[in-house]
Amino acid sequence: MADNGTGEQNPSETAASATVASDGNDNGNQQQRATTVSRSKENLEDENSSPSKKPRLEVEKEEYNLEERLNNILRCSRCQDLPNPTVYQCANGHLLCIGCLLELSAEGRVLNTQAACPQCDCAVSLRQCTRNLVIEKTVAELPIACPFCQKLIPRHELCNHKTEQCLKRPVQCKYSSVGCDWVGEFRSLDAHETFCPSQMKTGRDLIDSVQRMEETKDREMQMYKRLLELLSCEKVELIDFKLQPYHKEFGQNDLWYESRTFAAHDLSWMVHACVRCRQDPVTGSVTRCLGYKLMLRSKPPVRFQMSYMLVKGPGGMVIMDPMLYDFRFSEEDMETPFRDAPCQDPSDMCALLAAKSIHLRLALMQVKK
Repeated sequence: MADNGTGEQNPSETAASATVASDGNDNGNQQQRATTVSRSKENLEDENSSPSKKPRLEVEKEEYNLEERLNNILRCSRCQDLPNPTVYQCANGHLLCIGCLLELSAEGRVLNTQAACPQCDCAVSLRQCTRNLVIEKTVAELPIACPFCQKLIPRHELCNHKTEQCLKRPVQCKYSSVGCDWVGEFRSLDAHETFCPSQMKTGRDLIDSVQRMEETKDREMQMYKRLLELLSCEKVELIDFKLQPYHKEFGQNDLWYESRTFAAHDLSWMVHACVRCRQDPVTGSVTRCLGYKLMLRSKPPVRFQMSYMLVKGPGGMVIMDPMLYDFRFSEEDMETPFRDAPCQDPSDMCALLAAKSIHLRLALMQVKK
């Protein structure tokens, strides 16, 4: 290092030395940072490759279907179907739909025994069982497919969806009262009504349509008056039962059902039913109808006349218009002819075929003459 004789350093040399020292410090810091990053990467690789490190949990390929599990848990103990709409439980907590509970009680009365839970064999009845509102609300939130558009919606919204929201629900033309027979999807209603030929009918045609409507109303009023008279009979019984499928006959399109034997008017009875497909030879469209007949299982002591009517039972999903029939039973005539169950909505036959059982109520009124 140069000296100017006074013992002091040259200012230019001092500045140069400071610059060199600063450059050396920067290079040292960069090397230190690079070394730190390299060690961090090595440590991370060692941790990932370490055999003692627990592997990550792999996501199961099978989707966890909670709805399907709930469907299996919340089923009725007897019919193994989701209860709708009222749910009861026995003393041990086993679930029973209202239809099964009423049928168990009816069987107990017929056999003169105490109705029992199918799982735990404890006594069950409307008084001994309690409603389970939590299960009712849970089942109401489970999805169900619309029979028209197949869209999954909560069960408690199905009725409103079928009548108000579904674009594929079957509807009639607004000119049906004057003779239009068109029935189609709601989304096609406006296009049909715009060019419906019934709107061009003459006054004479309209008068004929009004007369037919009046005749239909008169028949309905006569039936209701007759029903009110029968309800005042001495022997009137209401029987709740379920139709269960048992086999097929008369072709592949005929599905048969039968009820269990029940007691009414001191006699044993049974109901047979069949869902048949009918094809229109002109249009080729297929419609389904439910035919049923009432069968007397025990021999009657005397010949007697019985009036009967089939309506929707508790827990049933299909609404039927009341139709009153009469039949005179004897030892030779123990079965009524097949009658068509008058459903309000023809599309309800899809719900009948999809259900594991059909809940119905039969009114039997014995007429003494």
